[in-house]
Amino acid sequence: MTLVGVICITTSLSAQSVQPPLIQWQRAIENGNLTTTSSIRAAKAQRGGGYGILSGRNLVLLSAKGEVTWNKEIPGSYADSTTARIAFQEAISLTPTPDGGFAVLALDAQKRYYVAKLDSAGGQVWTRTVERPEAGSPAQLTQNVLSNKPDGSLMLVGSFTDRLSYLTITELSSEGYITGRWRIKFQVSAQSATPLINRVLPLPNQGYLLVGRAAGSALAESQGSALQLNAQYALTWQKQYPTLRDIQDVVMNAGTEGTYTAVGAGPGNNGQAMTIAPNKAGDGNVLASIPGVVSIISLVYDGAGNLTVLDAAPSTNGDFRLSSGRLPATFRWTKSFGGSGTDKPTALLATDDGGYLAVGTTTSTDGDIKDKSTKAIATWVLKLGNSPQVTTLRLLPPVYDCQTGLIRFHTSGGDGSPVRFSATGVALNSPADSVGTVEQAFRTDSSGINILASQHEQTVSYSFNVGNVCRTDTAGSAPSDSLRLIAPTYNCETGLLTFHTAGGDSSQVEYAAEGITGWTTSPTQVVPPELRTMKIILMARQRGKVVTYAFDSKAECGRARLAASEEASGLTIGLRGNPVYDAVTVDIKGAQDQSLLIRLVDGRGRLVEQRTVEQAGGHEQQTFDLRQQPAGALLLSVAGGQQVQTVKVIKQ
Repeated sequence: MTLVGVICITTSLSAQSVQPPLIQWQRAIENGNLTTTSSIRAAKAQRGGGYGILSGRNLVLLSAKGEVTWNKEIPGSYADSTTARIAFQEAISLTPTPDGGFAVLALDAQKRYYVAKLDSAGGQVWTRTVERPEAGSPAQLTQNVLSNKPDGSLMLVGSFTDRLSYLTITELSSEGYITGRWRIKFQVSAQSATPLINRVLPLPNQGYLLVGRAAGSALAESQGSALQLNAQYALTWQKQYPTLRDIQDVVMNAGTEGTYTAVGAGPGNNGQAMTIAPNKAGDGNVLASIPGVVSIISLVYDGAGNLTVLDAAPSTNGDFRLSSGRLPATFRWTKSFGGSGTDKPTALLATDDGGYLAVGTTTSTDGDIKDKSTKAIATWVLKLGNSPQVTTLRLLPPVYDCQTGLIRFHTSGGDGSPVRFSATGVALNSPADSVGTVEQAFRTDSSGINILASQHEQTVSYSFNVGNVCRTDTAGSAPSDSLRLIAPTYNCETGLLTFHTAGGDSSQVEYAAEGITGWTTSPTQVVPPELRTMKIILMARQRGKVVTYAFDSKAECGRARLAASEEASGLTIGLRGNPVYDAVTVDIKGAQDQSLLIRLVDGRGRLVEQRTVEQAGGHEQQTFDLRQQPAGALLLSVAGGQQVQTVKVIKQ
């Protein structure tokens, strides 16, 4: 039976309560190869609007409306020295890639970890083993997290458990070549406490926040742990949190730079939400206790202060339980989904329409589970939203005047029919009006306004934080230098684009561009080939205010070619040592301030690695790891402006 839990925290909310979401669609995936320990993961495709579902030994692509687009078995790995395929054993992690495909971290039958890259049609692109080369049987790579980077490369974080415990980071290029490994010593009082990472959060300064646990011999002896790395993966801060056994997930707080909200397993049979604030006041503050938790899974954040937590409800066999609200405060709603069998959630995504996608496993054939033929364990995917059906209608951040209270609503998508609006604390002449006035009582720093837009019987919402938008500086006046987008940095050959802003305040900036990325804190993105001859509308927002910039990539690349043809200095490259062994370093001169494309190919013309340098220095150096390459000749070429230079590399 599905149960509705209650979470008791006494602080009230100023905004009207939001109703729990409705089931828009649900799907049971019965592959027949699942076990109770199978990894069930979900990731939103970066192109096409669908969802990749990792289900046992299969990767399934579902459309935005829940239809199966394709269902593919994850390929096995290849041995390094032969073409024999090693059988797949277990999937570990899933992440989307910029081309609309996915990368899967898996374990093969020889207990080796490898990454399999699948394209947007589910076809195999490449596989690459990532086991430490000198690791023997006592040194196992555990608790792995695979994530994508803005330039299309991949980052794998894991732990080795041999004589000394430490973290290892492996980078793979978009073509599947290992471009570097880093060892991070984990400073704890007992070196036997292995660092286990559950989540990697990219930071605006190009660094990373890692959360998980410092594990003792048993989970009950573990402590929640957080580490901060800079862009070069150097450890800059770390802390353990005794009030949590494990930190499962973390999100960045909008409007409060350098602070985060984390959730995890707390004392007894409770979960906790707490603040992580490296080197800041409030670090470790408990925001909420979640009683009766079987296991905290994950959380999502709407950018305006509202958090939604997914955990396993403490019913007889477990259900998917979601709780949402502004912390520290009373959760606005708590609701469970499932049937009479065992329903175990494993991941939660925020969807573009303001809803949620929850995934996990189920043995139920009743309750909320539909069209499941047997009581065997299956993957269960649950799409939740404010309307009974999936809608493409979206509410965008409104335009708001802090002085007059005038607010203008904006939407995108939908079917073109009239849209009706409503919002707590906003006076509208009629539901058809998109312009209204925020009532005086709702213009305070703590005010949150829930905006609803309806089209036919479908409704979407947007939570707008008035206090964040209109927060003043220490003198009590609004900042005079408004945020604005300026010309981006753009590589015409690779499509790598970096947003740049000016003005604004010190709070977090988010970026978006239609067809390239939804709202993200990462300023570096890759423009798909089909958009590289078009005008692109770039967007940035800070405290809910959105600014735009029209970027003409075709015109920009025309200017770049003209400038390159006028270069007077000559491009020269040289190698530091040749023959080489484990690595080769190339010195590049005569390309100052130019964009460079560096390619390394093997003797058969196959690409080993490709790099871009946005703005070269007067003496540019790049080092390539060759430990994965057999002995023989390779070719290294550098292209800058209208010049290309190539040298032969002999690897011994």
